[in-house]
Amino acid sequence: MVPARIGDCLAVLPGIEVPPGGAVLPAVLPGCETPTQGRSLGLLGAQGKRGNTMADEAKIGQVTHYFGKIQVAAIELTDGDLAVGDTVRIKGHTSDFTQTIETMQIDRADVPKAEKGQAVGIHVAEHARVGDEVYKVVD
Repeated sequence: MVPARIGDCLAVLPGIEVPPGGAVLPAVLPGCETPTQGRSLGLLGAQGKRGNTMADEAKIGQVTHYFGKIQVAAIELTDGDLAVGDTVRIKGHTSDFTQTIETMQIDRADVPKAEKGQAVGIHVAEHARVGDEVYKVVD
């Protein structure tokens, strides 16, 4: 079923009282889909691109630690390889940005490439959080 109007998909939850002059966020009724459901709106950040939805992505690992003062994310490569020059997307509950890897270190030594099973440190454009998933952007 395709709704005729957006109002056909919205309803106020039962038992919710609307105060005079107040507003209540509506609930989306089952069977209705939104155009952005399951994907980002694709906003641009200052240093990295936000919400990359145009290219294919392959999960390669996850953030295990973030060092805020030096803006470095420690990433465990659980599902793939990573090299300097690769483009990655870091995505979590509140993080979602894309950037190119400029430098990468293992045990404080610069490395050009890291393989599955290794832990690396990369400088990140935005704040990353423990548990954020890391994807390699594949053109």
